[in-house]
Amino acid sequence: MRIVLVHGYKASPQQNFWPWLGSALRERGHDVIAVDLPNPEAPNCQEWVQAISQAVLRPGGDTIFIAHSLGCVALLHYLENAEMSGTPKTVILVAPPYYIGSEKFASFFSPPIDFDTVMWKGQEFAVIAAKDDDVIPFDHAQKYERELNGHLYALEGGKHFLEAKDLPLILELIDSRDVEPGESLSNDFGDIDVVV
Repeated sequence: MRIVLVHGYKASPQQNFWPWLGSALRERGHDVIAVDLPNPEAPNCQEWVQAISQAVLRPGGDTIFIAHSLGCVALLHYLENAEMSGTPKTVILVAPPYYIGSEKFASFFSPPIDFDTVMWKGQEFAVIAAKDDDVIPFDHAQKYERELNGHLYALEGGKHFLEAKDLPLILELIDSRDVEPGESLSNDFGDIDVVV
């Protein structure tokens, strides 16, 4: 599986839960791409989308995307127009902001995300958010769940995951999806001889 990690505002692949997650995924045999977004202190959505595009090239059915905070918005804008060889398996959004009114982040929300297009750019959307998030209100995650016809994983604690050194739920979600269709089904016909 190819897994793409997209950090957020004022962050990098070396901060928060990203080093732990990248290491854990590599130990499981996944190909991990940790996108290093430009100017994380003064972000521009178009620059971030371009960085994701250059890092990922052509996503397909063997691709899983995981993004945090403002990186979620850039990822969804990327998915809107991305050329794909197949539909990515899963898109996991961690603490995504639905809208931020500050002019500093205007490029991320204008134009708005075309959810009618994006919802078809992933086989499944999962949203992870903490009810006690002190940066992005919890109802933003609920809006993403509705807009993307996804599944919301609501955690009682964790705030905005800025201090998190791990986030085991992400691994659980990936492990539960890392099977081929029918792989977990028993073969009831294994003892039948085929005569040709």
